[in-house]
Amino acid sequence: MPHLLSESGFEFFYYSNEQDEPMHLYVHKGVAEGKIRIEQDIEVDYMAGFSGYEISELIGIVQENLERIKMKIV
Repeated sequence: MPHLLSESGFEFFYYSNEQDEPMHLYVHKGVAEGKIRIEQDIEVDYMAGFSGYEISELIGIVQENLERIKMKIV
């Protein structure tokens, strides 16, 4: 599970064996976890345990770092 980014307590990562799916990443913070697709637009696949504020915050982090994240996944 390669690590992509750590910010504000969020850990962003991906699984290198999921190449048959559209580009996406996973995020966790404590016991909360989620999956975000980043193929064309940033789309939440699922979020479990995050508050609405945290979801907005982590999507902002992904937006700010999107190009760097995509370069690491490819």
